[in-house]
Amino acid sequence: MKTRPILTPKKPKDTSRIFDTTEPLLRLRNMGDDEFERVVGEWAYSCLGNSEQYSNVALMGGSGDSGRDLVAYIDSDMQKFDIYQCKQYDKPLSPAGYMVEFGKLCYYTFIGEYNIPQKYYIVASNGIGKSLRNLGDLEGEVA
Repeated sequence: MKTRPILTPKKPKDTSRIFDTTEPLLRLRNMGDDEFERVVGEWAYSCLGNSEQYSNVALMGGSGDSGRDLVAYIDSDMQKFDIYQCKQYDKPLSPAGYMVEFGKLCYYTFIGEYNIPQKYYIVASNGIGKSLRNLGDLEGEVA
């Protein structure tokens, strides 16, 4: 399995946003796909990577990620893990916007490319729409 290490954040070249007073959630909603994945990766590295729950965190995003933007490994053998799938859209995530990702999860676990994750999280910049939430009864799982 090919993983990509998460690098320690560097001092930004463009400091114009350092004193940006834009509300953080609004800033997340306005980011591009790659920047959103990078920010989620930095969060995961800082928060999940230092927790006792995970032994390792890997940012897999980009083409060829097999439906896994970020993988947080529970065991040192890297056989048990949680998947964090990032979705950066202009509006809340709908079933139509998500089903391709769910299909990837089903396909790649079925062919044995990776194990079924212990948990699967959707990290959506504009939240999850009511229709998608109702599909899987995700109400209790969404923060």
